[in-house]
Parts: sequence; structure tokens; C-alpha cells
Amino acid sequence: IESRFPENMTLINYLYFILCAPSLVYETRFAHTNTIRIGYVLKEFLAFLFCIFAILALMIQFILPVFFTPKSRKLIFCILEDIFRLAVPSLLIWLTGAYGVFHCFLNSFSELFCYGDRVFYKDWWNAGSIGDFWRKWNLPVHEWCLRHIYLESIYYFNVSKNFATAVVFIFSAILHELIVSAGFRVYKPYFFLAMLFQAPLMILNKYLKQSQRMGNMLMWMSLIVGQPLLLVLYFRNWISENGIKSRDDFWCLVQSTSYVFQKGLL
Repeated sequence: IESRFPENMTLINYLYFILCAPSLVYETRFAHTNTIRIGYVLKEFLAFLFCIFAILALMIQFILPVFFTPKSRKLIFCILEDIFRLAVPSLLIWLTGAYGVFHCFLNSFSELFCYGDRVFYKDWWNAGSIGDFWRKWNLPVHEWCLRHIYLESIYYFNVSKNFATAVVFIFSAILHELIVSAGFRVYKPYFFLAMLFQAPLMILNKYLKQSQRMGNMLMWMSLIVGQPLLLVLYFRNWISENGIKSRDDFWCLVQSTSYVFQKGLL
């Protein structure tokens, strides 16, 4: 792969960016490594597979029983009870998934294709505000939004930094909503509204900017409460729309969906 500009503006370099580089932003010069550590690739990929099985185990052991336990209370009390019961396992699933994708899989993929820039996340767990969290936890998407939405909005449309930030945030909210709605096939604006709800939390962070600890606590509380709340809302709607009343019905639907998907009928 040519690394000098403008000789590197070739189809080969573009195909490397599309197929091999774990980045969403094209660069005229990607950092490269000279060797491939096969042992490292296998270690990280096996860790990624372990994360997948750990997520499945957490779902089967702790998530599904909550939704298929008979409820005799009012809906609001059922939702609150489910949030408390799902807070820890849903957070563990999110942490395991983030570690599996951003650390294990992307590092394994990068090593396999000699991609040198391995910074896919920063210390988001120490973020002193929700804004810092969104800037640190998913660097590939953050850099794409920064380059192609934030900076270009300011450059081409001469908008303020606050307006460009709002555009990025709304775009991210819509994108998250589309991904979750497509996955559950439940088109409800829960995720979009949850993202918008973080705007007043960011304003609250400004009053807490002198206290990094309070901002970090607010960030973790949004994860601990927000994850199970969204899971309850989407999963209960999905169960209701598909007429699922037990775990046996759930697994039958999963197996039938997998079969149809494998046959290429979706």
C-alpha cells in the first residue's frame, strides 16, 4: 500500500480503506505495522467469541426470566421492578459488548490487516460529563461525526459551534433509533427520546463542571438506569407484537427467524 501523497490516491488504497481499515474516515496516510502477530490475532478473536457467549449466557440467565415472570401489579410498578432487576445484567451486557467489539474484535482485525492506529476508545469510564462520554467511548463514529457533520456544518453553512453540536447529536439519536428499531422491529421513538433527554443532563453537567466526581456519577447513573429502561420498553413491545407469552415461544420465534434468514428469505 502506497503511503505517499498524492501517489496513495489509488483504487488499491481506497479498497484498503473500505475493506481492511477499521476506520470510517479516509486518510491519505494510514498508520501501518510491518508484521502480523498471529498469536495476538487469535487471542483477541477468541476473547471476542467469549464475549458473545457471555452475553448470551447473561441474557438467558438474567434477562429472559424477568420478562416471562407472571406479573400481577400495575404496569408502572412492573416497569420499575423490571428496571431494578435488569440494571446490573443489562449493564454487564453493554460493558461486555463494548469490550468485545472495540477492544477484542477491532484490535484483532487491525492486527490482521496491519492497521497501526489502534485507538478505538479512550477512558470513557472516567468521563467527567456525559459529553465527554460520547466523545470517548466510540472514537471511529465520533471522528466521522466530527469530520463530516460538525466541521463541515461550520465550514459550509457558517453555523455556530453549539448548532453544529446539536446537529451531530440529533443525527446520532436518529441513527441509534434506526439501529435499535430495525433490530427489534419495533418502531417506537424510545431511544431517540432517551438521547434527547441527555441534553438537559449535559446542561446539568455544566453546573457540576467543578466536580468531576459528580459528573462521572451522573454519567454512570444514566447508563445504569437508561440501559434497562430501554430494554424493558423495546423488549416488552416486541414480545407483545409477536404474541410471545413464554420462553418456549421466544426460542421458537428465534429459531424460525434464524432459519428464514439462512434461507435468504428475509
